[in-house]
Amino acid sequence: METITFMLSVIAFYIKGEITVEQNFVRFKIRHRLGLIPLDSSDERIPVTQISFVRMTHSIKLFWFGVGSFMTFICACIVVFNELPFFISVPLLLLSIAILVCSFRKCLDIDLTSGRVIRVPFVIFEWHKANRAAELINELISNRIDDTNVRIHTDRSIDDNREQTDRVVDAIKGLENKLK
Repeated sequence: METITFMLSVIAFYIKGEITVEQNFVRFKIRHRLGLIPLDSSDERIPVTQISFVRMTHSIKLFWFGVGSFMTFICACIVVFNELPFFISVPLLLLSIAILVCSFRKCLDIDLTSGRVIRVPFVIFEWHKANRAAELINELISNRIDDTNVRIHTDRSIDDNREQTDRVVDAIKGLENKLK
């Protein structure tokens, strides 16, 4: 069982989400928030048999990209022209850059057999965690397919029987050599 913990936002870095890969389930725990205030969380356990497809996508929130770009431009002008004191203008500039960065997302999209899509957003800085979660889920799906694949189990059984037959034949030949 492996757990991947990730940030939901650069600004609200203390609010985390979790993806846990268990034996036959994938658990998603996503915290909801109202601005910077954490609210309740949604907790779902999806059986691996219900997952049909896992993919990584990129997205951008156009509204927040526009707000962040505009604020960054205005705050940069304020910093350059010394319109406000340094201790006010620099934090505003950093906040506007954080809003701009938050508009870029790496998303883990999981299609279910019911047609529902679960989208888990990751901050662009944590794209490696999104890739790791996709690898773990795909590995779980692959193991499940191997467990239910009759051909693999039949081939394994034939190979085991062949080895046992070879051992029995070798034992009989060994007895024949001892009796001679």
